[in-house]
Amino acid sequence: MAAALRQIDVTGLVPMVMAAFIPVVMTLLLIPVLEKEWAQNFLVFIWIGLALAACMALSFIPFFALFMIAPAIAALFQKEKVIEAMFFSAFIAVIVFYLNVKGLIPDTIATEGQMRWAQNTGLMGLAFMIIAAMYGSARSAEPVIIVKRVHDSGAEKDLLQALPGATIRISPKNDIVYSTSQALEIFGVSDLVGTVSTAALFESDESANRQILMLIDRARMSPASLTDIITVQSDIDSSDKASDKSSANFVATKKFEVTASPIGGKNIGLYAIDVTDREAAYVRMQSGIENAYQDATGKTLFFAGVSHELRTPLNAIIGFSDMMRSRLFGPLPSKYAEYADLIHNSGQHMLDLIGDVLDMTKVDAGKYGLHYSRFDIADVIRSTIKMIRPMADDADVILDAEIQTHQDLIVKADRKAVRQILLNLISNAIKFTPKGGRIVVGAKTVGGTLNLMVSDNGVGMSPEDLKVIGRPFSQGASAQTSDERGSGLGLSLVKSLVELHGGRVSFASQLGEGTTIDIYMPLEPVEDDVKA
Repeated sequence: MAAALRQIDVTGLVPMVMAAFIPVVMTLLLIPVLEKEWAQNFLVFIWIGLALAACMALSFIPFFALFMIAPAIAALFQKEKVIEAMFFSAFIAVIVFYLNVKGLIPDTIATEGQMRWAQNTGLMGLAFMIIAAMYGSARSAEPVIIVKRVHDSGAEKDLLQALPGATIRISPKNDIVYSTSQALEIFGVSDLVGTVSTAALFESDESANRQILMLIDRARMSPASLTDIITVQSDIDSSDKASDKSSANFVATKKFEVTASPIGGKNIGLYAIDVTDREAAYVRMQSGIENAYQDATGKTLFFAGVSHELRTPLNAIIGFSDMMRSRLFGPLPSKYAEYADLIHNSGQHMLDLIGDVLDMTKVDAGKYGLHYSRFDIADVIRSTIKMIRPMADDADVILDAEIQTHQDLIVKADRKAVRQILLNLISNAIKFTPKGGRIVVGAKTVGGTLNLMVSDNGVGMSPEDLKVIGRPFSQGASAQTSDERGSGLGLSLVKSLVELHGGRVSFASQLGEGTTIDIYMPLEPVEDDVKA
């Protein structure tokens, strides 16, 4: 029409128009298979052919610009295709230019009027095509402009079918364009039913359907995959069950882990797997943990309650026996005086054991609160040795202190807990050190760490004993054969109190040579310990 209005010979333009329509028609025909490699390559070469024909039929200049159509078309597919199209376009353009320079190609076969029309319309068409291709490329982040079912790709289909769960591909219009065979069991969608809407997903449970549609919408706005656990309830006819004689229906509940992944161009890939058994096992495990915690808490409270109740009568027994030992109300026969001493010592020993049990239950229950203060550890060691020296004298054991006075031994800790640690270690060493033995209590600092040491040359422990020492109610072989049996909580309590301070305990011992226990505690508590 434009040529006719300009009184240009239309008849001569028909072959050019028909040639220009060939790549357009071929593009429309190739749309159903544009995800195929061969179709993309064929389309690129068709448009290169159009540019080649224009250069040969009209002139190389300005129609060499038409070679830009092929890279623009390739931009709709993959970045690699753009590079390939540019290479082939440049290669063929160079060949045409060389032939034109050598005179092997005629300058033009069109009249002057046809040339002007062809130049204007050809370059305008090129501009519109490049703009349209750029717009289409920006609209779709996918390598293919048309979303097709993956059924056509045998390798990809076999791979997806091999997955244990169900895989579904959803188009931007919320149509299911692909589904594996497992989708029938999980989503209620078969790969044989054709393209259906996402409304068919979990259609037996309206709530589950809403949940999965919300997951799909969220995935379209998210750059990463999203996962959700969806509970699906469905009515099952119990008459189908041989074991159920009634005709009523019952509700079956299943849980599915569904992952929605954005795969470009608002397309969504869904992957779902049945986690009903896994979730049930998790619930049972959680229930077992809660029951075990309740049992442990109950035992801890029981020990704490019993220990507390026993201390009251024991204090009375110790008090009355002490009055008898001191002959407060007059002399006693020698035998009764001996019995009073035994009652007092046994009661005091039992009170110490109960104290250990009570402190240990507090630690286990997380009720043992530390009260931090800044003090000189040397003062605590000296006062503790002074307190326990009568016990060492009765056992005929030498008790010494080796404190490095040239060092600053100021520490921030719980003074009462540190004193209890030293008392337990020293009293334990006295029990297993023979007469004439020696116990040394030392203290020094290494960097920001305090090192407390209690060493004896007593009976020692075997490697087997060292493996269990420090565990609650665990004792070495030497402790089990000793006349002064304990609860096995002394060293365990020491270890727990040290760990509450953020420190650690190290045991070193040999049978017949003695035992050395090193305690390492920070001079300044960590922030979490202070808050605790």
